[in-house]
Amino acid sequence: MARNRRVWDIFVIRIIASFLLCVLSLTGCLNSSPGLEARDDVYVLEGIGTPEACLVSDTQCLESKFYVECDPDSATVVDICLKWLAELEGLPKHGHAHIKLLMASTYYRLSELKRWTSLPAFPHLNAQGEKLLSSEHYLLKVRELGQEVYDEDNNNIEAMRTLSLTSESDEERLQWQRLVVRTETPDYLTCRLLQGALSRVYDTPGDRSRAYSEAARCYMTSYRESEAQLGKWNMAGEVINSLESAGQTLRKNRFLSEVKEDIDPERRVQELANMRRLSLDEAEFTLQTLCLGSVREMLGIEYCSMAIEDALRSISSLASETSVSYTEAIMEGINTRLQPAGMVQTEDLNPFKKEISLLVEQEVIAKGVTSGKIYSTYSFLVNNDLEKSVDAQLKAVELEPENGDYRVTLGHLHYQRGELELAKQQYQQGLDLLPDYRKASLIRILGSMNIELD
Repeated sequence: MARNRRVWDIFVIRIIASFLLCVLSLTGCLNSSPGLEARDDVYVLEGIGTPEACLVSDTQCLESKFYVECDPDSATVVDICLKWLAELEGLPKHGHAHIKLLMASTYYRLSELKRWTSLPAFPHLNAQGEKLLSSEHYLLKVRELGQEVYDEDNNNIEAMRTLSLTSESDEERLQWQRLVVRTETPDYLTCRLLQGALSRVYDTPGDRSRAYSEAARCYMTSYRESEAQLGKWNMAGEVINSLESAGQTLRKNRFLSEVKEDIDPERRVQELANMRRLSLDEAEFTLQTLCLGSVREMLGIEYCSMAIEDALRSISSLASETSVSYTEAIMEGINTRLQPAGMVQTEDLNPFKKEISLLVEQEVIAKGVTSGKIYSTYSFLVNNDLEKSVDAQLKAVELEPENGDYRVTLGHLHYQRGELELAKQQYQQGLDLLPDYRKASLIRILGSMNIELD
């Protein structure tokens, strides 16, 4: 139980700072002259580490800067994050709740950094950790700012979440999470945080059913208020999980019927058999829906398999100028089908991969429909034949040489064949092409493989 709680703590730590930023109102970013500039009681902030300036009311822009300035993977994260905080502290805060909440998020990230300096996963922080004050100091600042905003507006959801984050007891945290659910229509993350708080308070076998039932009500409300989208189906999966854990079989079956009616998988499969009637977005969304892990678990994997097969067979009926785009959408559906997402834990994918790879050969490659995504997906489908897989991935790189992911995948394939120098060449080129926020992760992976790049 203690280990599960530590896992949950890490989950909450990694998402809560993001949530405090992204739930605020979003507008746009702008460029401006250096420094801090007043403009109709709205202020412009720039020059921290990224070139753009942000209106202080523009949370999307500030969120982007927050991730750059306080990214734990950065080699100089402590120095930059402290400088970012100093800039925020210099802003006029009176009457600007979002500034206070942004500061609270930054203080919380600093408390995380202090905590992470003792973890082997973040060794680059250890040398900088002495510049940080105690986690308790930063958490106290978080709570003070959250309380200020809540005292000014007791309907401010972000303030409630901030106070929940720094609650001194599990019961207090649960009270704040319940207040959030009562104040606004809950979304997925709101229900997820409520579920975590419930699991802490209702820790005995007799009370767990009550906790799962309350979590299911939250997810169900969010599901019914959401537009059709992939996140909606994932919430349905959470409802099913929670009702099963609560032992409420009848409610689960009734809700499952509701979900099946909403998705209407038979109609969707039939539409994919004649894709000329679908727009590209509709075809892609249908494949992603039917192949989503939670949907596969709720409705069965057969709908996904039939949808992919029918879509591949219908490629030849499309005009040549649209066939590549539709085929790439199908490839994305295949990739989604192969991911053990949602509640799906294990599946025997080999028969599926063999059948689909033959269809891709016959209905796509043999008919001259080509793109990097098509060949990269085909490479994965035939990865039990390493020679064929390498040839396909080489073709993907040839077609889209600026795609860093394709080069990294080709590097892995060369590595499997024992071609270390070729692998290192592709890893280096892939690293140069990947966005900055992903480079540190790849370097750590290569380090675990004892591969050093020049």
